[in-house]
Amino acid sequence: MFAEIPPPRHAALPGMARSAKISSGYQAASWALGGLVACGILVSDSVPPLRAVVLMAAMLTALALLTASTTAFSILPRLTLFLYALPFSATVGYLFDQDFVWWETPMAVPLCLDPVLNARMVWIGICGLTGLACGIHLRSAIGVQPPRESTQPRPRVLSAVPFFILLVAAVLLSQLSAPSKTIWEASYASEAATSAGANLNFNASFLVSYLILILLYIDSENEPSGSKRRGEKRIWIAAASLYIVVVLQLMRGDRECTGLLAGIVALYLTSGHQSKNWLLRNREKLRRAAYVTVPSIAIICVLISLGFLRSTLSTGESALAELSTIPKRALTLNTWTGVLLTNLGMVAEEARSDIDLKHGSTYVDYLLSLPPGMITQAVGYKRPMDGTNSPNWWYDPLCGGGVHPCVVPYNNFGILGVFAIMALMGFFVTRCELLAQGHGLGNRVLYGCVVTVSMLWLWYGDMNLIRGLMGCGILIVVHRIGSVPHFHHDVLRRGQQTA
Repeated sequence: MFAEIPPPRHAALPGMARSAKISSGYQAASWALGGLVACGILVSDSVPPLRAVVLMAAMLTALALLTASTTAFSILPRLTLFLYALPFSATVGYLFDQDFVWWETPMAVPLCLDPVLNARMVWIGICGLTGLACGIHLRSAIGVQPPRESTQPRPRVLSAVPFFILLVAAVLLSQLSAPSKTIWEASYASEAATSAGANLNFNASFLVSYLILILLYIDSENEPSGSKRRGEKRIWIAAASLYIVVVLQLMRGDRECTGLLAGIVALYLTSGHQSKNWLLRNREKLRRAAYVTVPSIAIICVLISLGFLRSTLSTGESALAELSTIPKRALTLNTWTGVLLTNLGMVAEEARSDIDLKHGSTYVDYLLSLPPGMITQAVGYKRPMDGTNSPNWWYDPLCGGGVHPCVVPYNNFGILGVFAIMALMGFFVTRCELLAQGHGLGNRVLYGCVVTVSMLWLWYGDMNLIRGLMGCGILIVVHRIGSVPHFHHDVLRRGQQTA
C-alpha cells in the first residue's frame, strides 16, 4: 500500500539523524583522504608487494561493506560494493601460493604469474573502492528531506486491462530474447541457440521485460494492503516471473534473471510500513530477511553451477562424469573472474607502453550510442559502440564480453578519474537507496531499475545502466498514462492520522 512506504530513516529521529550525518561526513573525508593517498602511491610507482595488496583489498572491502549503513538494509550501496569487489576475489589465492593462476588460458597464465602486474591491478581496484565508499558516505551525510504530507500525490494504480497488457508484453519480450533452444538441444551462445531478439538487433528486450515486471510489482504496492486486487496482481507477477526464470532463462542456459530476482527481493525488503519503535522495526527487518535468505542462497548455487553445466550438457560429453568438478570449476572459472581479465589486460598494456588517455571520448560515444539498435539499423546509422566496438572488447582475445568499472575511467582520465567516477557512482546509488525509502512511484521504479541492472552495469559496462534508465523513464510515463488515482488512499491517510 502506498501509504505504508516508510519515510527516509533520517527523517524519523532528528537527533540521531544529525549525529549519523556528522559520522557519515567524517567517514567520507577519511575515505577520500585514503583514496588520494592510494592514488599518489600508484603514480609514484610505490605499490606494495602482491600479498600485502590483496590482504589490504580484502580488509578495505569488509570495512566498506560494514560501514555502508544508510538505511535499514542499505541494499543498493552494499550490493554495488560487493559486485565491484567480487572479481578481485580471484586474487585471494596469492595469499597462499605466489605462483597462483586464476585464469588458465595460454595468454592469461604468464600474466597471472607476474606479481608486479597483479599488485598494480589490485591497487587500482583499491583506489576505485575508496572512491566508491567516499561517494556512499558523502551522500549519506547530505541525507534527504522528507516530503510534506500535503505535497504527497495521490497514488495511481493500473486497472486490469493495462496491467495485463504490460504483463503479456513482459513475457513476450523475454521470449524474444531467450535462446531458441534449451541447453539440452544446442550449445549455449551457438548459432543454433541464437535468440530472435539478436536477429532483430534488439538484445535489450529481456531488460525491458524485467523493468516492466519491476513496475508492475511497484504498482501492486500502491494497492491497499491485504486487498484482493493486490493479492491477484502479486500472483500474476509471480507466475510470469517463474515462467521467465525457469523456462526462458535457466532451461536455456541464461542467467540474466539474476537481476530481476534481486530487484524484486530489494523491493520486498524496502516496502511496507516500518514502526518507529526500534524493537518492532528490527523484528520486522529480521522476519523479512529470513523469508528470502534460504531461497536466495539456493538460487545463487543454481546460477553458479549453471555456468559449467551449460557447457557440458549439449556437447555430447558425459555431464554426470563431470558433476564432481562443478564446485571447484564454478568458483575459479566464473563470470566475475572473467571480468577481472579486462583489468589484467589494462595493466599489461600499460606495462608495454603508456596508455593514451581518451580524455572522455568513451563517454561521448555512450551518448552517440543511445538510439536503439532496431532504429539505427533501419535508418542506416552506425553507433560508435556496437557489436565488438565497446570497452568490453578492448583487450580481446585475452578477454571479451565483460568489463570492470575501473577500466573505462582509467583509460579516459587515469587513476584520479577512477577515484572520481567511482565516487559519483557511490553518490548515485546511495541517493537511489535513500529516496526509495520515501514516497513516490518514480523513486521506487528508479530504485528497482538500478538494482535490476546493477550486475550488468558493474560487470558488462555503463551502457546497461544508461539503457535501463531510458527504459525506466519510458515506463514511468506509460504508467502515468495507463493508471488512475487511488481514492482509497485518502481514507487510509485520515485513518492513520486518527490512529
